[in-house]
Amino acid sequence: MLSYVSSNVTMQIKALEDELGVRLFDRLGKQLAFKPAGKRFLPYAQDVLEKLEEARRAVHDNEKLNGILTRRGTSF
Repeated sequence: MLSYVSSNVTMQIKALEDELGVRLFDRLGKQLAFKPAGKRFLPYAQDVLEKLEEARRAVHDNEKLNGILTRRGTSF
């Protein structure tokens, strides 16, 4: 389970909906249900999150050492 404050999540959803100019969810009490636009938007959001994770891994892959260690021109 994610540990986010629900009011923060609600504000972020509202900001996204405002930016897109469309409602993505129906609010049913404390539950959310996708509206048709939300269902269409979901795969794009998932792609963005996957690319972000891929970018994070790529940045940190450079921190791993690799190659050949040599001493005064000779390999160990």
